[in-house]
Amino acid sequence: MYMHNTEVCGISHDRLNFTTFDTPKEAHEDGSVVHCGSCGDCSNFNDMEIYARTRDTLTGSSTKCAFLMLMGRKFVSDCLQRDVGFTAPCSDCWQDNIQCTVR
Repeated sequence: MYMHNTEVCGISHDRLNFTTFDTPKEAHEDGSVVHCGSCGDCSNFNDMEIYARTRDTLTGSSTKCAFLMLMGRKFVSDCLQRDVGFTAPCSDCWQDNIQCTVR
């Protein structure tokens, strides 16, 4: 998806905010690259810390929450926020991904 896109999400030297940069070079001039593509709803300190801390368990935790899709999006959202620790906006992104996978 990002093969032809040079945008990256970066964090400034002062570590105060995540910003979408046009190129990795621009991100490195102001700070560092966090991930490829533009910053999104999960590009915040809370959710990025969860990705780092749970890299070995996140798939299992989120899969357990995904099974709740049969009961509705609210159940999945509650699970992702309560059991995984995602922010509400990031949970919404994960729910969208889960819903697409279910289809």
